[in-house]
Amino acid sequence: RMDGRNPATDDNDGDTLPDAWELYYFGNLTKANATMDSDNDAVNNGNEFQEGTDPTDSASFQPRLSVAAFHGYIAVQPNLSSYPLGTDVTLTPVADPGYAFVRWICDAQGRAQPLIVTMNAHKVVQAEFKLSGDEFVTAQPIYGTSARIDASNVSYTKEAGEPNHAGNPGGKSIWWVWTAPVTGSVTFSTAGSAFTTLLAAYTGSSVDGLTPIASDINSLGGTNRSRITFNAGT
Repeated sequence: RMDGRNPATDDNDGDTLPDAWELYYFGNLTKANATMDSDNDAVNNGNEFQEGTDPTDSASFQPRLSVAAFHGYIAVQPNLSSYPLGTDVTLTPVADPGYAFVRWICDAQGRAQPLIVTMNAHKVVQAEFKLSGDEFVTAQPIYGTSARIDASNVSYTKEAGEPNHAGNPGGKSIWWVWTAPVTGSVTFSTAGSAFTTLLAAYTGSSVDGLTPIASDINSLGGTNRSRITFNAGT
C-alpha cells in the first residue's frame, strides 16, 4: 500500500526502498529489503535501486572492481565505485622507490603496463611488486664498459624456475642485465663482498629458458670472491 504522497519515494515499510520500486519488481513490500541480494549477482537491492539495475535479473548489475598492491599502488582510470557493464578501465602499476612491478594476479595476468580491464563481471586485480632485480623480469641495468655496484640481497628471494648458479641452489639472488657496448673479453667480480657469493652470466629472455655463459663460486680464494670472464659481442 502507498499513501499517495509521492509514489517515487513512499517507503511505508521503512526499508529505504521506494514502495513503488518494490511493487514493480517484487509485487509486494515484504519479499525483499535493501540489504538482500535477491538475484545473487553480488550487488544488494539498495545498490541496484541506486544504480538503476534490475534486482531480479542476475545479468543486470554494475560490476565492482577491487584492486590491491603492496610496495606500490595501482592508478585506476576511471576510478568509480561501480561500472556500467562493458566499461574499459585502465590500471597502471606504480612502484615504491626501490621496488619494481612484476606481474598482475587474481583476475588479470601478464605484465601489461598499463592494463586494460573490461568490466564484464566483478573483478579483483592485484599488482605484485618486488625489490628491483629480485626477479629476472625486473633485472637492474648495467651500462658501459666499467661499473661498480653496491648492493645487498637482504629480503631478496629465489624465483620459481631460476637456475642453480654455479651449480649451487643458493637461496636469494639479484639480477642485472648488461648489453655489451663493444666486442671483447669482459670480467665480472664480487671481490670485496662481505658475504659468500655465487656469480653467473646467461643469455636469454625468460628465467626458465636461459643459456649459461659462465659461473663461479669463490675462485679468487677466501669465501667472498667470485669472478667470471667471457667473450661478449655487440
